[in-house]
Amino acid sequence: TALSAAPSPALKAAESRSTRGGTAITAGAVAMALGAAFSEPSTRAITVITPALIRSAEIRADSGDLTLAADLCEWLFGDDRFSACMRTRLDAFVGVPVEFEKGKGKSARAAVRAVEADEDWWTLFPESEQRRLLQWGYTLGAAVGQLDYSARPELGAREVPTFRVWSSRWLRKDTLSGKWFVRVAEGGTTREVEASRENGFRLFLPYGAGRPWVYGLWRGNVRFALLKSFAIDDLGAYSNMHGHPAWVVTPSANVPSNPSHRSELASDLSQLGAQSVIVLPQGFELDLVEATAKTWQVFDYQIKLANDSFAIGWLGGNLVTDVQGNAGTGATAQTLVRLELRRWDNQVFSSFAHDELLTDWAGRNFGDTSAAPWPMRDVEPPADATADAAALGGLGDAISKMDAALVANARARGAIVVRVIDAEALVEGYGYTLSAPVPVAAPPPAVPPAPPAPP
Repeated sequence: TALSAAPSPALKAAESRSTRGGTAITAGAVAMALGAAFSEPSTRAITVITPALIRSAEIRADSGDLTLAADLCEWLFGDDRFSACMRTRLDAFVGVPVEFEKGKGKSARAAVRAVEADEDWWTLFPESEQRRLLQWGYTLGAAVGQLDYSARPELGAREVPTFRVWSSRWLRKDTLSGKWFVRVAEGGTTREVEASRENGFRLFLPYGAGRPWVYGLWRGNVRFALLKSFAIDDLGAYSNMHGHPAWVVTPSANVPSNPSHRSELASDLSQLGAQSVIVLPQGFELDLVEATAKTWQVFDYQIKLANDSFAIGWLGGNLVTDVQGNAGTGATAQTLVRLELRRWDNQVFSSFAHDELLTDWAGRNFGDTSAAPWPMRDVEPPADATADAAALGGLGDAISKMDAALVANARARGAIVVRVIDAEALVEGYGYTLSAPVPVAAPPPAVPPAPPAPP
């Protein structure tokens, strides 16, 4: 495979045309050329996953070659529980409506209006590509995509590309220079080009640029997935063997037996089929031997162990992939993903979309990269009215009991003044808002003492 860090042929062609025309090259012209310059190679990986292959993938990844590691990731995507946990986390995030925080500069408001009202955002970064970016980024530790200007180059008067995520199996990091390269299809073969902004590529490295593949979920999950695969195969073989009980014929000690008699009896038993009657020679006993041990439970344990590891990796816990009994309220069901993970998703995705996509979009269309907005999602859990009411009631009871205890203690000491709880400050400290001052009703008059009883 040829290694190239030089500008792409499309960029050279665009520069050449601009030079001959006597005008400066525009970013849009380069981008339009880049949009049709590179195509993703197509491949079909047919690989038998073994422990040796996993070790080989780890060794090759440490040298910067992510081909085998990416193949293992695609194998993981095919596991029902791994993909279910992945969808739970990623779909819960991508499905939240996007809001845009204004950037800087005079064009910041116009940029927000364009990206929201005129659908620039959904053309630039479709939901399917958002999900695929996070899928590769979290599983392998590195994802790559290309800005494609060829599909829909303009939206209104603006240049709006579409970001297309590629398979990460085409990525390679040169551990000496620290540069990333990507294989592209060209003329029926493939070659490497630098995965640079000049070539239209964008890298998503959620765990940092050093050795991101070390922190990807594949490192911790792939062996459990292989264990699960072995358990499923062994369970099928176990079921096949133990689902067919054996006929055992035992002769008495004083009954002679010879090979021809045993062969004839075995043939008769094999042809028994649905018939339930057979006549044995005198002195023989026939028993049906079936498996009674619960050795199958080891396979169930292996499968559960793997499923729990997938849930812990993607969701931060293992209590959500199997619903047993009451699943709880809707508010509880929406918090299957740990809150710190959802906040992390929001921050790392927003930084990538702003720095790698929207700054380029704002610079081309508004002449100011600082005008790029920040896409944000509200990932905080919904309010639980029942829990809030219980907390507020408990706070009121605590204040009353504490005040009563302070007054009783003061009286016991003979004090004439006492300091009580500042209820207003405490309530506001817990995040509750107090209304404007309202008049306090005067206490009811004391009931006069009853007149003395007549003599």
